[in-house]
Amino acid sequence: ITAISAMAKMAYIRHVEGRIPEALTLCSEAIDLSIRKFGTTIPVVAIPLLIRSEIQYEIGNIIKSEEDHFDATRLFEKYKSTKFEVQAVIHGAKLVTFHQGAQAAVTLLRNAKVMLSSSQDTHLHQLLGAANVKYLLLNGEIPLAESILRQEGVPVDSRNPSPVFVCTSRNEDIYAAFCRYLIAIGRPDAASAWLTKMLRKAQDQSRIRFCLDVTGLLVLAHNAGTDTSRTMRSMRELLMYGEQLGAIQSVLEISPDFGRLIKKYQRQQNGEQDISSRGPSEAYIARLITHSSQHLYVASTTNLDGSANTSLQMQSSAPKDNESQLTAREIEVLTLICDGCSNKDIAQELILAEGTVKWHVKNIFSKLYVSSRTQAASVGRSRGIVL
Repeated sequence: ITAISAMAKMAYIRHVEGRIPEALTLCSEAIDLSIRKFGTTIPVVAIPLLIRSEIQYEIGNIIKSEEDHFDATRLFEKYKSTKFEVQAVIHGAKLVTFHQGAQAAVTLLRNAKVMLSSSQDTHLHQLLGAANVKYLLLNGEIPLAESILRQEGVPVDSRNPSPVFVCTSRNEDIYAAFCRYLIAIGRPDAASAWLTKMLRKAQDQSRIRFCLDVTGLLVLAHNAGTDTSRTMRSMRELLMYGEQLGAIQSVLEISPDFGRLIKKYQRQQNGEQDISSRGPSEAYIARLITHSSQHLYVASTTNLDGSANTSLQMQSSAPKDNESQLTAREIEVLTLICDGCSNKDIAQELILAEGTVKWHVKNIFSKLYVSSRTQAASVGRSRGIVL
């Protein structure tokens, strides 16, 4: 158990440093060790499962991320680990947004706040608050986002960071959310001032993963200020961090229309006569553009730069009439899936053979046009098939 915990901690550090292959290897070794030594997963193995889920999401492997997230969440809930339950919900908000848009994430995070009602952990409150602010802004709910920032003690009315301000790993999420807010209310120059200071500190500490997040927000700030040259310079830096990390989804989720900005950067580079060798590869840019064209993202009333957003919320291409084709038994199975039950648990609860349960699950996936239990649960709840 000590070895599994140590490997999980090392994987977290490698992830922060941007050493993704090493982080994935450490997570897999921790999970494999747990299975070999204990036969089934134990509570501590949920941590490397969650870290691996986060990494798989970042590199664009959504289905694998959902599978690991489902297993980790079930263990955290079973063993009442509030700290990690909250972190799993925050990551779950990204997965929900990918499929259903920002409003679904707002609902999920609102429900998660109940978990922290008796907790005095300031860091956890800030993590959840930062996630709430991000998705509220994507959904155009600026006053609510501002209210949360004030509750978390962020100096919302400050024009620039004070000389003594230091962004640490414990407060980086809430200040990144604050910069999103500044961009949303039309103060991109103020956002740029905060972000520049945050980026320098992250670079000094070699926190490459956070460097990517901050640089992405700098792209938005410069773009909102209509400074094309600074926008493209920050985009170049962002894409270099992204390629170093192998990041796909964590780049595209920066903004609903981020794919358009990447295409703009690509066009500019193609038009340059003397392109420096220091920059992202054409292959990496092409991968991002390909992924961005596969999905339609969040519908919100405003973009982060305050302009009208005409993008459509991503919806399944499947006809929703199929949900009415679920049989009574399939709805029972789906309800238990939403409760985090395994096929074995469902079989015992409904007095069915496990093979029959697998057949029902397969039919549910087919009718709801999903490919994982997490997706099935999300669709089932969002459409009111289960409560």
